[in-house]
Amino acid sequence: MIQFIGGSFLILTVLTAYTNGYQFIAAVEEFWLQLMFIAALGVKSAIIGLHSWVPYIYKKASTTFCAISSGFVAKLGYITLLRIIDNGNRLLLYLGMIMIFYGGIKALEERNYKLILAYSSISQFGFITLAIGSGNTYGYYGAVLHIIAHSFAKSTLFNGAGNWIREFNSTSIFDFKRCEIRQKINAVSTILSFLSLMAFPFFIGYNSKHLIKYSLNTIPMFEFLLHLGSILTVAYALKILWIIIFKDLQESNFDFNIKIKSSYKPTLIENISIFIPALLLIVLAITANIYLSHYFDFHYFSGIFTTAIYLLVAYLIRFPIMSRIEH
Repeated sequence: MIQFIGGSFLILTVLTAYTNGYQFIAAVEEFWLQLMFIAALGVKSAIIGLHSWVPYIYKKASTTFCAISSGFVAKLGYITLLRIIDNGNRLLLYLGMIMIFYGGIKALEERNYKLILAYSSISQFGFITLAIGSGNTYGYYGAVLHIIAHSFAKSTLFNGAGNWIREFNSTSIFDFKRCEIRQKINAVSTILSFLSLMAFPFFIGYNSKHLIKYSLNTIPMFEFLLHLGSILTVAYALKILWIIIFKDLQESNFDFNIKIKSSYKPTLIENISIFIPALLLIVLAITANIYLSHYFDFHYFSGIFTTAIYLLVAYLIRFPIMSRIEH
């Protein structure tokens, strides 16, 4: 019903634009018409205030559906907004910032893995929304790169989540034990995907978020809030990785020779479907650096320093957060 209403309003918006002289998908000058497109596409792409269907649907739907929806389908609205809003939009700036913190905080306090990934999607959509609202070249390229980065990362994570759920017959991350031994390829792909979402240098997620942050360097408060939002992303990603992989690994003194019988063995196709997209997160970062280094300086050395600070802050707050969630 929600998608029916959103689709109907989108058709009305397109007809309104057509009657006002817009016969092709192009930049829309009228602010009121931009608002109509934001509302219509916002239902499809889970812009804050129109996002309520996402956690409920993703919690019940198959992980394959969630991978397609979060990884690809939901991005179509943002791709359209990139085409019709080329001079920025102040409303998108505020909505994007709210989405980053709302989704990040909800992901941080959840224990259901599918819900964590659902709220994470809303938070990452916020970076794209904010970038489109910035209205400059850095924001535009950052939005495009982040659409690509999030598509590969989230499709990998949701498909991998399906394998974890079959393995443990549970969606709670506290039931996931010794994941790095039970499903090695899934564990590696999960780590790579979260490293990209955390904007680690040499991952495409770093390239995209670096450009998005740089697009707002003329607004110090927004740039500062973006850094806080990035710390939030690192915090919930580190929470997941610590609980499902590194906590048990540390307690076993990094013993990889423990024999554990797996309850579910992923097929070759399933392993390929999660490993190749995860690997592309690095390949695409190299590609972006080759083709865009003439236009943008990605500042990898300062990026390593900034990421180290994010990790330190997230590491310091992980115990009270996980204790609160577990109990």
